[in-house]
Amino acid sequence: MFHKVVFSNDVRLSYAVGRVRALEILMLPKGEFERFIDMNDGQLEKILSEHRYSFNIGEDIINDQVKNYNTISGFLKPVREYQNITRLIFLKNDIWNIKNYLKKRILKKSGQDNGYSLKFAAGNFGEDDIIRIIEKGKVDMIDPDRKELITESFKKILSDQDGVWTEHYLDQLYCELFYKELCQLQNSFLTFYYRNYLDLLNIENLIRMKLMNRNINNYEKVFFRNSFLKWIDMKEVFNKKIDEIPEQFKVKPYYAVIKEGIEEWQNRGNFNLFELKKDNYLLEILKLSKVAGFGIEPLMGYLWGKDMEHKNLRIVVQGRKRRLKQEKIKELLRETYV
Repeated sequence: MFHKVVFSNDVRLSYAVGRVRALEILMLPKGEFERFIDMNDGQLEKILSEHRYSFNIGEDIINDQVKNYNTISGFLKPVREYQNITRLIFLKNDIWNIKNYLKKRILKKSGQDNGYSLKFAAGNFGEDDIIRIIEKGKVDMIDPDRKELITESFKKILSDQDGVWTEHYLDQLYCELFYKELCQLQNSFLTFYYRNYLDLLNIENLIRMKLMNRNINNYEKVFFRNSFLKWIDMKEVFNKKIDEIPEQFKVKPYYAVIKEGIEEWQNRGNFNLFELKKDNYLLEILKLSKVAGFGIEPLMGYLWGKDMEHKNLRIVVQGRKRRLKQEKIKELLRETYV
C-alpha cells in the first residue's frame, strides 16, 4: 500500500532507537485493552496502577505525555538539527494551555467562568508566559523564526470573540509549524505520514461540515494547508452529495476508509467507524517506522503510537464510566502500535 518509503537512517540516534525499542515492550497491545473491558472495577484499577494509570485517566495521560516528551526530547536535543523539533513536541501542550486560557477568558467576559478549573500542562511556557503571549501580544515567543505566520494566526484567534473557531485556528497553527519543521529536516517518511494525516483530517472535517449543513466558508475555516489534497480540489468535492464523496477519492490508498465510513453513517447514522478507520490507516503507516534501524522516525513513531494507546485508554475507562456495553467499547478500540 505504501511504496518508496525512505528513512533517514541517522546513526547518531542509534542509542536512542535502542532505548525506544525497550520502551515499546512496555506499550499495551490491543488484546490487553480487550481484556481490560472484561475486568471488574477492582481488577482494572489494580492492573492500571501497574501501568501507572488509574480511573483519573485525563490527568494520567497528561503526566505520561510529559514523561514521554522529556524522554524523546532528551535523545534529540544533543543533535543540533533536531533541537527545534524538541521545542515543537512540547508546543503541543502549550497550544492546549492557550486553548484553556482563551476559554477561561471568554467565559470570564460573559460571567460564566465560575467553577472552571484552569490547568496547565508542562510545555515550553509557564502560566505567566501564556498570559504574556495572549494579553501582551508577545506571540513571537512561540517561534521567533515564524513571527509573520504566528502573528497572522493570532489575529484570527483573538478576533474570534465567541471562541467558535479558536480551537481550529490553534490546531492549524500547530500543524503549520510542525509541517514546516519536517520540511526543514527533509524527512521523507515523517512528511509522508503527516500529509496523510492532514488529508484525512480535511476529509473528516468536510464530511462533518456537510452533515451539520454548514457552508463552504465554514469549511474553509477548518481546512488544513499542506495536505496532499489542495483547497481548489476540496472546494469541488464540497459541492458533491454525501454519497458521491467516496468516488472522488477512488485512486487514493485511503479510499476504503471514506467509503466504509460514509456507508456506516448512511446505514446506522454512526460516524465512529470513519474515525476508527482513519486512526487505523494512519497507524499502519506509522508502524513502518518500527523497521527503521536508525534515525528520528522510530522516536516519533513511539510518541505518536503512545497517543493511540492513550486514546484506547480513554475509550475503555470513559466507556465504563458511561456504562456502555462491552461489545460497544470493543467496537471503538483502535489498533495499537505494538
